Amino acid sequence: MKSKLNLANQVMSEIKSKNLRMRPLIYFQSLDFSTKLLLAALLLTAAVLLNISIFKFRIYAPFEFLKFGDLGLRAFLGTIPWNMMAGALVSAATLMWFVKKFHILYRRQFSHLAFGMVVLVTIGGTVIDQTGINHKLKREGSFPNIYYGQYTSNYWAMGEIEDIDKNNYRMIIKTPVHDEITLTWNSSTILPKGDFLPGQYIKAVGGKQGELFVAKGIIFSSITDLD
Repeated sequence: MKSKLNLANQVMSEIKSKNLRMRPLIYFQSLDFSTKLLLAALLLTAAVLLNISIFKFRIYAPFEFLKFGDLGLRAFLGTIPWNMMAGALVSAATLMWFVKKFHILYRRQFSHLAFGMVVLVTIGGTVIDQTGINHKLKREGSFPNIYYGQYTSNYWAMGEIEDIDKNNYRMIIKTPVHDEITLTWNSSTILPKGDFLPGQYIKAVGGKQGELFVAKGIIFSSITDLD
């Protein structure tokens, strides 16, 4: 006991001799709170961005373009939500780096901790998507840069058939952002089984020629919730 008191006195003497001051308790409490708040924010950010990625995969179904084979590869790659996926990965990686760098929860093995955070982010993203908030925000027109994808490009188009002229191999499709596309096809176009009807959702690959989109392949889309 005496040795402990001597050590305490020695430490206090060193502090006083160097004109140092002990930080108040509230400083450490504030630092601890700020650290936990930052960790929670990074975890939530990763989960939200993963949730939007899941939503876009489910709604826009980029894998459907692979039914065209090589013709659909560019459309497949162009409709994957790369930015949201990258944001989720960066947020999760920053969270893990922060935990490892500052030895937070040092009593836990880092590999177990990293696995646990990945599981939390995945579960969080999936649960948020299942609440229906993404559908609600999209239909309200909130955050259009986030929720509205690229429905047409020089190489693909998707939307609802609004009007069709089978005799002239031509149809008009409307995208969820109300763009109208005049689409044509010919005898060499890969077509789905069944008739084209107004109200059906389709996906097409091909290329633009002036104001027309000339389809090399058309499929009926299983996704009917694009709007």
